[in-house]
Amino acid sequence: MSGKIRIRIKIKNIDERYLNVHEQSLFIIKYKRMKKNESIIDRVVRAILGIIIIYYAYASLVGAWAIVGYIVGIVLLFTAVTGFCYLYKVIGINTKK
Repeated sequence: MSGKIRIRIKIKNIDERYLNVHEQSLFIIKYKRMKKNESIIDRVVRAILGIIIIYYAYASLVGAWAIVGYIVGIVLLFTAVTGFCYLYKVIGINTKK
């Protein structure tokens, strides 16, 4: 079976998914669902700050600073929508009670 890729997906307890790609490959991806770790207030503040930063980057910033502003604003909006902050997970913070 050289050159062919076989994909197998197993669902365990709805929380974990395994994706095995070809037996000879050492590449095995394990995906665990992101659990929400932000409170509603935290998410609202992030959404408002994200919108403000994106608008400020559009209206006032130029060049590399504008790009940095867009990226920060988009990350804040993404974390507000998903309710998951990777930095919170690394540090061990959970504002959702």
